[in-house]
Amino acid sequence: MSAKSNEKTDNGDTKINENDALSIFWTFGYNHDLPVINLSDSKINKIAYAANKSAIIYDESEKTQTTLKGHCNKISFITCTDNKKWMATTDIGYNNKLIIWDVTTCVPIRTYFEIFKNGIVYAAFSHDFKYLAILSHRGEESNQKLYVYDWSDVDQNNPKWFLDIFAEYNDQIFLKFHQTDHRQLLSNSDNNTIFYYLNNEKDEINNYSPPLTNSDYNKVLGNFTQSVFLTQYPYRALTATCHGLLIVWDSSIINEKEKLNQPPIFKKSLKLIQIQEKAINVLEVYKDILAIGGESGTLKFFDQSTKLLNWYSNCVVENIVSLSFDKKSESKLNSDIDEKDLSMISDDATINTKKFIIDSFVISSTSSIISRFNTKRNDFEIIIKEFKNPLVSITTNSTLKTICCQNFGQVAITSMCYEPNNGSILVIGTLNGNLHIVNAITLESVIEKPLNFAKAQIIKIIYSSCGKYIVTYNEDWSITLFYKKKDDTKPFGSDWLFGGRHRAHYGPIVDILFGEDVVTKLPRLLSLSHDRHLNFKLKYFQDVILINELLLKEPDVIIKSTGSILISSDSADYNEDHMNKVLSSFDVEYSINLDSDELNISVDEENSNELKKGCLKIVGYDRIELVARPIAMIWHPAINNECFIQTINDELKFKLYNSDTKMCRKTILAPIYASKIKRMINLPKFYHYNIEYSKSDKSEESNKKHYIFFSNENIIGLQLLPASGDPAESIVYVAHDEIVDVAISGDGLYAFTCGGKDGCVHQWLINTDVVDIQISLNSKDANRPFHNMIVEATNLTMDEIEDFFYHAQIRGEGVNSTKTRSVGDTILLEEIPYMMKALGNYSSEKDIEDMTNEIKYSQYSEKGEFVESIGLNDFIKKTDRDRSI
Repeated sequence: MSAKSNEKTDNGDTKINENDALSIFWTFGYNHDLPVINLSDSKINKIAYAANKSAIIYDESEKTQTTLKGHCNKISFITCTDNKKWMATTDIGYNNKLIIWDVTTCVPIRTYFEIFKNGIVYAAFSHDFKYLAILSHRGEESNQKLYVYDWSDVDQNNPKWFLDIFAEYNDQIFLKFHQTDHRQLLSNSDNNTIFYYLNNEKDEINNYSPPLTNSDYNKVLGNFTQSVFLTQYPYRALTATCHGLLIVWDSSIINEKEKLNQPPIFKKSLKLIQIQEKAINVLEVYKDILAIGGESGTLKFFDQSTKLLNWYSNCVVENIVSLSFDKKSESKLNSDIDEKDLSMISDDATINTKKFIIDSFVISSTSSIISRFNTKRNDFEIIIKEFKNPLVSITTNSTLKTICCQNFGQVAITSMCYEPNNGSILVIGTLNGNLHIVNAITLESVIEKPLNFAKAQIIKIIYSSCGKYIVTYNEDWSITLFYKKKDDTKPFGSDWLFGGRHRAHYGPIVDILFGEDVVTKLPRLLSLSHDRHLNFKLKYFQDVILINELLLKEPDVIIKSTGSILISSDSADYNEDHMNKVLSSFDVEYSINLDSDELNISVDEENSNELKKGCLKIVGYDRIELVARPIAMIWHPAINNECFIQTINDELKFKLYNSDTKMCRKTILAPIYASKIKRMINLPKFYHYNIEYSKSDKSEESNKKHYIFFSNENIIGLQLLPASGDPAESIVYVAHDEIVDVAISGDGLYAFTCGGKDGCVHQWLINTDVVDIQISLNSKDANRPFHNMIVEATNLTMDEIEDFFYHAQIRGEGVNSTKTRSVGDTILLEEIPYMMKALGNYSSEKDIEDMTNEIKYSQYSEKGEFVESIGLNDFIKKTDRDRSI
């Protein structure tokens, strides 16, 4: 658990956190369903809120964030004491925690681990800050529980009072102490209110829930939202409903004999008060003033007899969900203040009366807007305006320091991509298959209408490095190519045309990747699918342009290719003979195996805006897996001018393939963290690990190092390349409950993770030095990690494994041989299958062949030699990399 604050050096450069490889630098968005805490006083303006698994303290004046990390699950509630000195955060789920923070130092001072099996749904401090009450999340449990801790007693870890709440009371969703008496509490569910009394003599909690139904007042009450005690009426409390009602609870109407020697929990409903038509979400008593806010976006202030004092309808937010005042001052409301300040307060009353004066406060809404009321200006100002809807995609601009993760009008966005060279264009894919090309700054379209050649959702968009080609893949397993044609009449000097669309896979596509041919320097496109096939080559030529122009003129004509060209049209003027003539000069070879997909685009050197004349071909076919399913792929750093593609599969294996021969050259066990790796991104090779140094200061050793950023369901991490399978080469951090997308900044300094439903985007500062240090600390015995892994996996001792190895040496020379045996430290590659079986690993012939080839060609790119034998330590490393998980 820690608190991290984003800092900058005197020259404006980012200061790296030396302890974390990935540290949160900034968080966009917050959990708008939870309260926003106002930590301000006369000297500082700060607020605290929950953002995914972290709590954020935001300094409005300095524009800085301090991140409080410690939870493994999404924060379920956040609250603080009245004096703003201590704050508590809770979460729901496995390994849940209750953490109490010192707001000044941002350090956790008390942590309670897994108090309840399912976590904590609500928490509240007493007025004297001594006690903390919590409500459990029921989940699959029969009863909900209420615990009250004396958290100030450092020697006491058990609750001082506890109670099982009856199941018939439904799940309690709100909890609050009395403002002046720590022995009284109340809570409410959606249809009942419970009053509690902490009995010091018997160390028990007395409780009572007064019955109330719609028939009691012949009125629909609606769901209960919040409740509060009134300070000027010792036996009275209020409960708000979603129909704008206040239910008044009172003990004074109960018979005096019944109240004798009884705790003040036995109350009855006294009356209903209609405050507004829409739901009341906020009910707060502050300095004897009753504040009410809700779905209407209006904030109203009453005295405790519900006489209206003032209201604000210009709160710049809708559906208020929380209200938090500045730190309480000693003065009462409407007391004497400086005449200059008093003159700045507007007078909205139509009769002579005192001006309504109240301390500054902060409100938040479900629309993800946080605003502050400035007392002196008598006006609201927006502090934070974040994402309202769940996020599905994120992309970064390679040249400008901008990210894009917002919705585009009323269209459901599914993917985005910036133009790689200058970042002036943003390409947006939508749920209905449309492709929008817009100005990256203004978001205005730079084409006449969206490109619509598919109806299925666009999953991913990629740009070629030259900026001339855009490729998408859709939910219907198809790949679509668009190319740029120079047009001086267009705002950006070019137009985008349809280049071809193919459904070459018979399983869902999981990744597409642009690259560059080492020899020809032409762009290459590869796609990867669950059908376990890689590579699909296309060549586009001059005649394609004729089809594009025809399609633009006759938009009702759609060309799709799934092994043959299909033409469909709803146009009455459609001339099939004319279309056949256009296609007759178009030499198309589709009678091929449809499981290949690598796109090789040839560009005319004399006129790079036109495609070479010829035909459209699909060439090549490679099956890269037999059983495992590939998940993602990247370009591996070249080794001695040999290009590799690195994939990750659902068996948690990294695999390196020669990009030309598609031969598997290496298999490595990927980092094992709870779930499968879903995404991999190469960090830019010019990224330097110490930002204070310039690029010229890079050492030759650091230039050889490459890193990838990876993520799975909820974890992100860094991995050193080339990977050896050593667990020390990777490091991970918990990011979100569900990661829906990731991106890397153009300089490789930051990573961005998008949390989807949590509405948060984390900006992570990358420091690969931490990975290097971790590797160096484990480098004293480089073989030990692999020895430990094989012993754990096989339940054999190292002595037994060595015996098998020596027996394999004997087999290699012949078991019945009577010749003098040579003592060596290697075995022949032919003995590998037998060694694998001896260790309990019965791999397929294909796996054995891949393993043998990996060893045989391991030195070929460096020395040009084949490896015919392998030593014990190398064999153990190879076995660890290939073992099943």
